[in-house]
Amino acid sequence: MSERKYSNGLWTWGKLGDRFVLDGYRAGWSPSKAIEMAAKVPGLSGVEFTYPNDLNEKNWKEAKAALETTGLKYASCYNNISSDPKWQRGAMTAGKELRNQAVAHTKTCMDLAAEMGGDKITFSLLQDGWDYPFQSDYSAGRRAIVEALRECADHRKDVKIGVEYKMREPRVFCYVCNTPMTTLLLKEVNRPNLGVVIDVGHTLMARETMADAIALLAENNLLLHTHLNDNWRTWDDDMIVGSIHFLETMELMYWLRRVGYGGWYGLDIFPYREDPSKATIESIRFMESYNAVIDRVGFERLGELIARGDAAETLSVIRPAAFGV
Repeated sequence: MSERKYSNGLWTWGKLGDRFVLDGYRAGWSPSKAIEMAAKVPGLSGVEFTYPNDLNEKNWKEAKAALETTGLKYASCYNNISSDPKWQRGAMTAGKELRNQAVAHTKTCMDLAAEMGGDKITFSLLQDGWDYPFQSDYSAGRRAIVEALRECADHRKDVKIGVEYKMREPRVFCYVCNTPMTTLLLKEVNRPNLGVVIDVGHTLMARETMADAIALLAENNLLLHTHLNDNWRTWDDDMIVGSIHFLETMELMYWLRRVGYGGWYGLDIFPYREDPSKATIESIRFMESYNAVIDRVGFERLGELIARGDAAETLSVIRPAAFGV
């Protein structure tokens, strides 16, 4: 296996409910059992938790012991401030009281990350947005997010916060919606322990080019963590990495190497009807295969081809390296 660090969210081994099957497509496994199953996946060396769903004040010692037993590492923890009904009008934009609760929630997640020996948490502001015209004061909403992020970041300097953008769901429009908007917001917040989680499924939904998003974040020193998956661009399907967008995902892998990304190659997949461990294995194999093709073409040669900008020539080089014909 390569020097790349692969992790996966424990939610992959969860119940995985949707709007039609609310209770999930399987029974799911406890966090400790999910860690045990994840440890059996070749090439997987880290796991990502969700606070408070599978990592919280009551079970963190048990979770830490499970990591020590299996040899897996803490990769990150997703701070869930979107799923509780109390956040339905926004975690950071629905008023001071709820914003204070969201900030306190985030601070606790940061403290748990430190207790786990980690240095990173992530979150999305999926309820902070609007559904109808004349429903939101957009400028006030952005100011509230900036103020809240500053307070969270200042809580402790040894834990980084990764902000994960998304265009929509569950709100029709989210404030933190795409790469440029998130970059602008975090530049305004101006804290060194703040960065961006690039979820490639969210990037595809936003009609962005994944590799371009990576380049922009790297230029602004904001690329902190990755959530890797695939979709059909119309919804956050969280499918096996590279299963739909073959060449675009290969370009993503090239640019992660080009910008010197050394963080986790974190999976965020929801295999509703597939075996979760097999889906994880295939995602890792796809990423390793992409990088093998890049090596066969030659990393430097790919850079030269990009500089020339001749699409037909570039494809004529990549095709036989990928498919052998």
